[in-house]
Amino acid sequence: MASIAELKARIDLHDLAHKLGLKRPGSSKEGNYRSPHHEDKVPSLSVYDKGKKWKDHSADEGGDCVALVQYVEGGDVASAMRRLHELYGLATEAPAAAPKREKSQID
Repeated sequence: MASIAELKARIDLHDLAHKLGLKRPGSSKEGNYRSPHHEDKVPSLSVYDKGKKWKDHSADEGGDCVALVQYVEGGDVASAMRRLHELYGLATEAPAAAPKREKSQID
């Protein structure tokens, strides 16, 4: 399972916002997103810092990729981590250890 630091470094929040279903007005690929919690006359959720941080100015909430999943879908940090792994096709389990072999007479 990727650590929070690895996820923060790897995930672009514009891509994550799209995967979470956040909308921008019209067909714009720039500008703020509509808040997932209320009707926005003016989109209030911005992504900044080269796609690594977000803030919903109407609710004074913000943070990183884990916090965005929690904000949009609810849940705790562990469930947000699982969801990020699911959305990005990352393994959620550590790779299985190689089976131990018997020592040979040479060992």
